[in-house]
Amino acid sequence: MLFHVFWKGNVSDKLSLFIKSFLYTQPLKCSLLYVWIDGVIQDIQLNPYVLPLFRFIGKNLEFKRWITEEQLIRFTLLHRYGGIYFDVDTILLRDVSPLYNLDIEFAYRWSVWKGYNTVILQLHSNSTVGRLIIEAAMKNKINFHPISSIRTYLVNKSVESMTRDDLNKHHYMMPVLLFEPLWLKADLYSKEIQLNPNLYRIRITFRGAFTYHWHNQWTTENHPTSWLGIMQSAFDAFLEGRDSNIYEEDLPLSN
Repeated sequence: MLFHVFWKGNVSDKLSLFIKSFLYTQPLKCSLLYVWIDGVIQDIQLNPYVLPLFRFIGKNLEFKRWITEEQLIRFTLLHRYGGIYFDVDTILLRDVSPLYNLDIEFAYRWSVWKGYNTVILQLHSNSTVGRLIIEAAMKNKINFHPISSIRTYLVNKSVESMTRDDLNKHHYMMPVLLFEPLWLKADLYSKEIQLNPNLYRIRITFRGAFTYHWHNQWTTENHPTSWLGIMQSAFDAFLEGRDSNIYEEDLPLSN
């Protein structure tokens, strides 16, 4: 499975957190993450956030350089390489191979609206869908906005008459709860749903969800008692050989 993530600048604690969540949850024998950096990467081995990840470079991680606009890169990378793209402000909670191996191209629904959220995006390399979106966006001032534009590039109908079935024929729209379990409740569309995520036991956090999107909380510190800190502690314990992952698997220290 091929994964992609993009970051501007030096490797930070937030990018490191995403990478650790990838190593903690995905089957490492068949998973590779391309970390695309818009910045200088020749001194990356000296970065303190990379040091705990260093032994995975060349096996499960590859740092690469690409200078571009963020909305553009997810489509151009996937059109060239295929795979699945994630925004950095996402934490992987579970093995995504059940979705990856469906062999379909997908994003997920923007709350209750008839539009895509491309925070998570899967496309095949050189696919018709990818080509249609890129060509149409280039004709529209490089507009890759997921809610206002992409759906109109794929379906030749007005937004009012467009249906999810129309969109699914081209690019499948996954349910939002698989990737953002709190979004509908935050938007007050699911008041009746009672969610009690246990953020202090990562193995049962948001049962049924593959990811959690934490929406640009870039200045939030990874304090040990915060939910980000709890997750990071679990990731670190696994990577350092002190505990197993959510599937009760241990990581050989010689790996």
